[in-house]
Amino acid sequence: MQINGINLDPAVNPAVLDTLTWDLAAATQALTASEQTLKAFAEVAVNTALAQATGPGDGITIFTPSIVSKDGAVYALAALNDGQRVFVSVYEPGFAAVLPSIWEKTFDVAEDGKLTVRVSPVNVETAKAFVSSIAPQFGPRALGATPRLGIGNRQSAMVWPGIFAALRKTGITAEIIQNSAYRELAPVSFILSPPASEVTYLPGHGSLNIGHTGSSIEGLWLAGVASAIETGFDLPYGADLDHIPVKSADEEGLARAKALIDAGRHFTFFTLDTSALFNLGALKLTGTELDAAFEAAVPEEWREDLPASYEERPDNVKAEFWPADETLVKQLAAAYWASIEGAAEMYGHIISLKKGEPFDFEFSLDEGPEITEPVEQTFVLNELKKRGVLVTFIAPNVGFEKRVDYRKPDGLPGLADRVSKMNEIARAYGAMLDFHSGSDKAPETYQTIARAGNGVKLKVSGKLQLIFSEVLADVDTDFFNDWWEWTLGSARAEAARGSEVAKTYITKMEERKAAEGASFKKSPKDLFFTDFSFGMVGAKNEKGEFLYRDRFYTVSDAVREEYTRRTVEYLEKLAKDLDLTAG
Repeated sequence: MQINGINLDPAVNPAVLDTLTWDLAAATQALTASEQTLKAFAEVAVNTALAQATGPGDGITIFTPSIVSKDGAVYALAALNDGQRVFVSVYEPGFAAVLPSIWEKTFDVAEDGKLTVRVSPVNVETAKAFVSSIAPQFGPRALGATPRLGIGNRQSAMVWPGIFAALRKTGITAEIIQNSAYRELAPVSFILSPPASEVTYLPGHGSLNIGHTGSSIEGLWLAGVASAIETGFDLPYGADLDHIPVKSADEEGLARAKALIDAGRHFTFFTLDTSALFNLGALKLTGTELDAAFEAAVPEEWREDLPASYEERPDNVKAEFWPADETLVKQLAAAYWASIEGAAEMYGHIISLKKGEPFDFEFSLDEGPEITEPVEQTFVLNELKKRGVLVTFIAPNVGFEKRVDYRKPDGLPGLADRVSKMNEIARAYGAMLDFHSGSDKAPETYQTIARAGNGVKLKVSGKLQLIFSEVLADVDTDFFNDWWEWTLGSARAEAARGSEVAKTYITKMEERKAAEGASFKKSPKDLFFTDFSFGMVGAKNEKGEFLYRDRFYTVSDAVREEYTRRTVEYLEKLAKDLDLTAG
């Protein structure tokens, strides 16, 4: 199909569109051809043997695990032969239908008996209605300050089977719909447009298009929820719109952040990244320079009372964590005031969208360049509390780096001490610690933060896509080799732009190649690949058409099965190392 002059096949590009019923004419034609299958489903659905109501028809397959009964009606999710999804409702004539209709027929199913079959589109709004008023057990929910994982979905529909299996096996909870807004996701209108001149730069990743997974914010939520419904996944889970960036405190910067939240209004967890507003240099200022920075950051009506508000310490916060000194209060305010105000503005916007529906809220400090000091976390949580912001999670910078184990000079004892202090402060404000850049840590590191934090949340994302590359290297070598070559070109482009990391990693690969000679094999462990491979899936041409994305979703059953197996293995071990399965 064509959208905005862009050719796109939604069947092999999941999590892009905000609908899974993208061709109504084809859908209604398939439904008419499947009339007898729908009648047979209606006849069985009203009986108790719902498990029999499945199987492929002429043009439709009804997913048995999705079948639910509510208020005398029966509902299910179904697939059409072209990959589209629809909701099927069965009820007696006169029933007040919940979902809108694209096809409907009333059948004689028994002597003097009639049943209506209504078929509805699957889109963001109908899926939200389905998990709100019909089958809430299949929908994401706010999970509160409880230990769990945040599991990224750069491979969207490819990775959910393994996630569902791992959560069923371990019994843990997680955000199973999670990617970073802006960096990994963008609104559907942005994804379905020619590439923007604006890019995001990630250390190690290099330059990436905004929304570099090719998934949209709306599309990821919809694809994840539909996958849960389709497989009957009814364990508690959440949906995290991660790292929502507030790039500036002016009207334009706030409006752009709100637009991302608007697109993700049905997510249940919102992580705010206001690091662009940090002024951490102010933490080292004194005298007149500090006074100037303080006055520039803090509105006049707050300046006089702010230091005085820290003269009395709450009983549940230790003195060593409390900024009692006026100079320190001014330093902290100059450093964090704009970011706190931005977060409070976004929190209020979420409140207005959710209209009483619970959600989890996280403030991220981890994007700052330095390790977060306890007093910094205290100040931020205290100021957010003053503004009525209920922080469920706070993510300090504890010294974690992407794709490497903890390597600060203080070692694991230092990490444990830092996490213990941060945890004590977070708990004093009703929050829990969340750890970002959580992939590729040693079991001892995970065990350290779990013990010191007395239960924590950990986010992982890139590792799951790297596991996919490892599967391809073993099972579909041709595809992996193409991905490796594309990544090498990308890394070389970054090296030409001056990236010392790219230069070093390419040199390491070339040295290995020279040493191994004829036995050299392209490897997913090559450092240039682990750092620069993420852009290929969402790469576009100048029109905005994906160049390779469909290839990532049309792999063999052998690849899918092995990826699911390794995903389960990875998440099961991670949950064990973090002691999430205890009890």
